Amino acid sequence: MTRIVVEELGDGGRVTRAQGVELARRGLRVTLVDDDGRVGEGEASPLPGYSPESLDEAREELSRGAPRSGSARFAVESATVDLAGKRAGASAAKVLGGGRTQRRVPCSAVVVGDELGALDAAVEAGARAVKLKLGADARAEGRRLVAARARVGRELELRADANGAYDLDDARALLALAAEADVAFVEEPVRGPGLLSLGDAGARIAIDESLTLPGMTEAALASSAISVIVLKPALLGLLDARRLALRA
Repeated sequence: MTRIVVEELGDGGRVTRAQGVELARRGLRVTLVDDDGRVGEGEASPLPGYSPESLDEAREELSRGAPRSGSARFAVESATVDLAGKRAGASAAKVLGGGRTQRRVPCSAVVVGDELGALDAAVEAGARAVKLKLGADARAEGRRLVAARARVGRELELRADANGAYDLDDARALLALAAEADVAFVEEPVRGPGLLSLGDAGARIAIDESLTLPGMTEAALASSAISVIVLKPALLGLLDARRLALRA
């Protein structure tokens, strides 16, 4: 019989989002222990203001053994995959039915704020892709993207993330400047269905947090306006993220 243990994780340290918003972050460690003492670990860390569920709601679901939210399912599914891998002597990728690389996607360093010295530091540290978190003024941020491209040259992949902050007019102005800056894609220039009307505005558009809104997953898959789907297993659940990746 497998036993589940739920423990508090993290010290409430603050993380910075786009527009300079700072949020305290805590989480839960979920541990599955089988009769032979093997351990599988997972984590539930909903982000206040962005995840549909709170930390207390995720904790309650886990304590009842009924994970329904994305973060609670991610914790249990990750721990289950981890435990299954240890039993089989296999990687998590193998347990999930894969292991074959289809395409390599470089991890991005993240730059918050308008200090381009942070961009230089990321490049000096060896980053091949940098994601710039965008502030409240869409046009000023578009000009910052153009300046960032001029600063780093054409070899570095630039990405941008607005966390759904702009209205449609501001988003179109930003996307035009992002295209000029050869930005690979802009995440969530607006939030929700408005994303579907921006396909011809300039830079490619990525959907992220809006995937949690009713109907948006199917709409994004069907829309030519969405070029990139950003999958956060900790937000969507590990297995749902995998299924969406395969469909995409």
